[in-house]
Parts: sequence; C-alpha cells; structure tokens
Amino acid sequence: MRLILAAVFTLLTLPSLAQATLEPPPGGYAVSRDLSQLPAPVQETYAALVAAAQSGDMASLGNLFDAQPSQPRVSFGDTEDTVDYLKNESADGDGLETLAILASLLDSEFAALDAGDGSVLYVWPSLAVFDDLSALDATHRVEGIRIMGYQPFLGMAEYGGWLYWRLYLSAEGEVQAFIAGD
Repeated sequence: MRLILAAVFTLLTLPSLAQATLEPPPGGYAVSRDLSQLPAPVQETYAALVAAAQSGDMASLGNLFDAQPSQPRVSFGDTEDTVDYLKNESADGDGLETLAILASLLDSEFAALDAGDGSVLYVWPSLAVFDDLSALDATHRVEGIRIMGYQPFLGMAEYGGWLYWRLYLSAEGEVQAFIAGD
C-alpha cells in the first residue's frame, strides 16, 4: 500500500517538478542562462539558430527566416532581402561576421521581456534590456566585453544602453528581430 501511495504521490507531483518557463514581472524582465526555462517553440528556434550560426552558411539562416510567417526586422529602415542586408552589414561581405555575432549572442544570458501587450519576448543578450549599462555588475560587464570587445563596450556603457546586435524571439519561436543600432 505504501508503494502505491508513493507512486501516486510521485505521479501527482511530477508536473510541479518540471522546470517552469521564465516569466517576466509586469512591465519588466527576468534573466537566465537556463535554456530549459524557454518555451518549447523558443528552444526549437534557438537550436536552429545555433545550427545556422555554426554552419557558416547564411543560406541556413535565410531558410529559417523563410519558414516563418514574416521576415524578422534586421534594420530600422526598409530591407528587401534580410539575408542580403545581413551579408552587406557583415565586414567580410559573406555574412560570416554576422553568423559569429549571432553565435556569440546565443551563448550569452537571455531575458524574458514583458512586451507590454500581454506577450513575452525572449532577448539575447540580456544586456539589451538593461536600462543602464554603466551600473552593471562585473559578471555582466565581462559578458558585454566578451560579446563586443573592451573599447566598444566601454563606449556603449558610457552611452548607457545596448546598441549592439540583439535577437528577439516570440514565445511562439518566431524570430522577431535580429538588429543593431537604436
């Protein structure tokens, strides 16, 4: 009888033992490195983005974008072709720098951000949601320097906000934006 009760208790408590999805407070954000806290569709897109970034082939990233209902924002202006735009923004002209930046972002802490309309956006790096980069703790300063180098990060911290590349995914796993600038 004790064995049956133990089994029933275990089955009833298993869902509560599962890792909860990271939820931001209203109007705010929460940060984590724990990818298991991402919704399943976001985890799938994350894995596909990592594979595309590591492939060295911008077409892989383009295929991921093309599979979505709409193209992600890659510029604050209009772009006709997201992949061509990203290639042109890349120092090498082929998109290798862009893929390396994407890989670096995906290797950083992320944030769950309250989008203000009842939805949540998942943002890499989490530094993109911080209000004041000059007030970061040492761990986050190291992450910023790792992503973009010391001098560029120092300049951005003096400015206050993250203007370097950042990635936004919807809770449904769609790439909403992969963008730099303000």
